[in-house]
Amino acid sequence: MKNEQLIKEFVYSREEIVYTEHFHNDYQLIYVMSGAIRVVFDNKSLVADADSLVFISNLENHSITVLEKPYERYYMTMSVRQLEETIMDSQLLSVFKNRPVSFCNVFKITPIAEEVTYLFRLMHEEFRRTSNEYSEQYIQHLMSLLILSIYRNNRSQFPILRESVKSQIYDIQKYLDHHFNENISLQDICKEFYISFSYLSRCFRELTGYSPKQYIMRHRLSHARSLILTTDLSISDIAYKSGFGDINNFIRHFKALYGLPPTHLRKNYL
Repeated sequence: MKNEQLIKEFVYSREEIVYTEHFHNDYQLIYVMSGAIRVVFDNKSLVADADSLVFISNLENHSITVLEKPYERYYMTMSVRQLEETIMDSQLLSVFKNRPVSFCNVFKITPIAEEVTYLFRLMHEEFRRTSNEYSEQYIQHLMSLLILSIYRNNRSQFPILRESVKSQIYDIQKYLDHHFNENISLQDICKEFYISFSYLSRCFRELTGYSPKQYIMRHRLSHARSLILTTDLSISDIAYKSGFGDINNFIRHFKALYGLPPTHLRKNYL
């Protein structure tokens, strides 16, 4: 079976498009080269102008409005699993995964704009080719260089947890990332990691922006919407495969987050 590619979609564009509230099951990165946009997330509104990068996680709903033209940009979506295998450092990955209250999705990168533009251009050219030997490895190395360069220039914007608890919370987050659709007991996790539930809840929210329960729920719903759009599975089977024991509970949470029931999503998007 062929391995999934790191970059799933990669576009350079100057077209004027209206982006209503939407979601993706992948990590997203927008490089605004000229013009300006407003990006609205669940609970905040941010402006990104020229020489800005916008980081969007797979758990964030968002909409985009063009404020200044021409809106010239690179846009890419990346496989969650492949990016986490390419960038294995938790601190570097935090810019895609973690959303503490103070986090700003927009990074100004003017001092390194020339370098960032060069790396985006190389990746875009490689992505559009289909026959180059070791093409995927080349793209992965370029992505690593890009994230490292951004970290060095914008280190203070990367989510950082207190050093004393960083390892534990990152490990728990990684566990939830891989087991969200199972019957998870947070009490058992606390026992395994020798921490109290209140301590876990406080530190986990500090790092990710969500409580552990909210984080699990977002992952389950994100996984469910992916199955709705990419498979012919019944809604009840999707609920079960996403970690829900009760279909009515699944439908209620799905509608609360995405504004429509699962059946309407499949009908509207397919």
